Amino acid sequence: MTRAERVAAINRVIARIQPGFMDVTHTFTSGVYTRTGRVKAGEVIIGARHKARNIFTLWRGSVAVWDADNGFRILKAPYTEITPPGRQRIGIVIADIEGANIFETNVTNFEQAEAEMLHQFSLPDDAGELLFQMTEKLLLPEHEA
Repeated sequence: MTRAERVAAINRVIARIQPGFMDVTHTFTSGVYTRTGRVKAGEVIIGARHKARNIFTLWRGSVAVWDADNGFRILKAPYTEITPPGRQRIGIVIADIEGANIFETNVTNFEQAEAEMLHQFSLPDDAGELLFQMTEKLLLPEHEA
């Protein structure tokens, strides 16, 4: 199978991915919305683009991610970063993960919070190519879990 055929196959799989497979908990307190998620090893994560800056924290597991600002990297718990507006991550979970995005907001329900914080979900045009490249990199010995 050629590289182009493999990328096309990945794109066909991505097209069938249903949003919302992640186990998510929504928590609200004075001016803060926390979206906590858990994802099993082997799952592919394609997040929505964020409208607002937020804190991203990973307290369990590891995940290979790609985003336009940083390219390919492996995040291992414990990990925390400030996520700028506009960022969208694509990931392959290496070891079961638990983490959260923490947003500043005054809304008190998750539908309003997600409408305020996240752009309408869309797949990046090059998602198949990016996942192919990530998979190749993960097969390198230095990236073993």
